[in-house]
Amino acid sequence: MRYLQTVIFSLAFSTLSVAEVLPELGEALTVSGIPTTAQFFGGVTSNGGASYLNTVNPDKPIDIVGSWHPEVTHVTTVGNFYVVVQLDENYYFQNEKGQFQEWDLDFKTLQAVRQEITLASVEQIVIIEDFALGLAGLSGKTLFVFLAYETANVPGELFYSGTPIAISVNSSDSEQSPAQPPNLSPSASISGGNQSASDSDGSSGELVSLSGSASDSDGSVSSTQWLVGGSVVATGTSATLSLPDGPTVVTFRVTDNDGATADATVTIAVAAPAASNLTPSASISGGNQSVSDTDGVSGEPVSLSGSASDSDGSVISTQWLIDSSVVATGTSATLSLPDGSTAVTFRVTDNDGGTTDATATITVEAAISVPNSMKIYTESISSQIVQARCVNCHGGISALTLVRNNVADYINKNYNSMKDYIEQGGSNSLLSKPQGINHGGGVQLQAGSTDLNNLESFITAIVSE
Repeated sequence: MRYLQTVIFSLAFSTLSVAEVLPELGEALTVSGIPTTAQFFGGVTSNGGASYLNTVNPDKPIDIVGSWHPEVTHVTTVGNFYVVVQLDENYYFQNEKGQFQEWDLDFKTLQAVRQEITLASVEQIVIIEDFALGLAGLSGKTLFVFLAYETANVPGELFYSGTPIAISVNSSDSEQSPAQPPNLSPSASISGGNQSASDSDGSSGELVSLSGSASDSDGSVSSTQWLVGGSVVATGTSATLSLPDGPTVVTFRVTDNDGATADATVTIAVAAPAASNLTPSASISGGNQSVSDTDGVSGEPVSLSGSASDSDGSVISTQWLIDSSVVATGTSATLSLPDGSTAVTFRVTDNDGGTTDATATITVEAAISVPNSMKIYTESISSQIVQARCVNCHGGISALTLVRNNVADYINKNYNSMKDYIEQGGSNSLLSKPQGINHGGGVQLQAGSTDLNNLESFITAIVSE
């Protein structure tokens, strides 16, 4: 092994180009056991990377090459790279000079092959170039080469290849066996590729079902895994995953019986539910209102004004409704309303179809009707023209005998009732309080009256009312 230490690894920094595609060295691990998305690749080749071997002849010159793919968050950070070889029960690390030193498995004594460098997304190294391992006394031996790195971002943590580069060296006197063909990586695919799904219930964590295909042309598939964020979330060729709203990268990893892996990756986008529409606001200035019928004719014009707004969009229409029928549009309207109470609705509609109603009751108060007797008196009679005289003197409730056309035509009317009619118009002087029984009965002209022509119509109006 001394020869191995002093000779082989003086070649570690040669200019040999590392092949673009190297076998992956299984799932990466960490000393602490935390999951990692780092990847390690490496292999043994005797033809410049056209194929990779696990068994070599002792006199056949070979190259041992490796490649690191640090985690994305570690790229551009400062770190160290390590190469560790296991031979039987002994371990050796490669130092910066390319030489191997025996290691006691104490991480404090472990030295890096590259120290304090800025980590790139891909790091490559040639460990041995064009060298026959039999010259190092390794005939009949098996070497295991591990790759590792650390970053200043995670002090004390070591990220390393879970599977080493395994190199079996034939015995020098053994029959030269034909070269074994390189292991072909398995194939992996995800049905449907990139997909979109809708959040069906508004809660984070939509269930999405995925199906993968796995095969291995030169062996068998040993495992299938589903990964999200570098962590295994399911196994098997199909899985139902709980994915958050937004895009999520899902990886389907296939491993064959020789430890080679293949990944298929898709992006699953879960669309968040649309935000609930907020209904618009509506109000009627003045609220419930009362107005007077100004002309005594049904259909009083009433002017109304409304306010409309929408906090999460825009107002597209405003309408005025009576009994569910649209009678006007816009934020203001002049409506012809009947006497009495009418419910008027101001309806606001937003750009998402949401509606809000504001309702006010508008009361049109009917004009006070003037009794016909008072109209006749006001328009045709200028002074007191009649006086009542009791038939039987019984105070204010005496019956009255009113003369209509002649003395022979009698109609009875309660005195107080007649007086109440007259007083509605403020003309309490029109009739005098009945005099005593000695004055006889009937309705007589007031002395001095000159409005005799209107007496008959006036008396008739009083009686009819």
